[in-house]
Amino acid sequence: MTLPAAPPDQYFSIVTETRDDLVVVRAAGELDLVARPVLDAALAHIDAGGTRVVVDFAAVTFCSSTILGVLVAASLRDGRLTVVARHRAVRRPLELLGLEQHLTIVPDLDTALRGHDPARLA
Repeated sequence: MTLPAAPPDQYFSIVTETRDDLVVVRAAGELDLVARPVLDAALAHIDAGGTRVVVDFAAVTFCSSTILGVLVAASLRDGRLTVVARHRAVRRPLELLGLEQHLTIVPDLDTALRGHDPARLA
């Protein structure tokens, strides 16, 4: 089942897919203050109930610190959050803030779906 998290926006999109005990939140475009409430809503169901969440930022071209705060808050609710960060626009802010020590970060969605925990970003 695929549900859009919000009406289409010309700068970003966030879509949530649910598969059994896995939720994949796919984001694309420029994620800033305007995208925050949409991402918050997409990640609101994260709790200690055992649902594994993958946030796929592979198509994100800009990621503000506000969005990084949403990821950290979601991770604090449940440590089973995995972030797909392939491009420098996402990887660099994560590295600069040292968030790779608190979030599971993988280079692609296939790795995240297999549940592997490869080496953190270098």
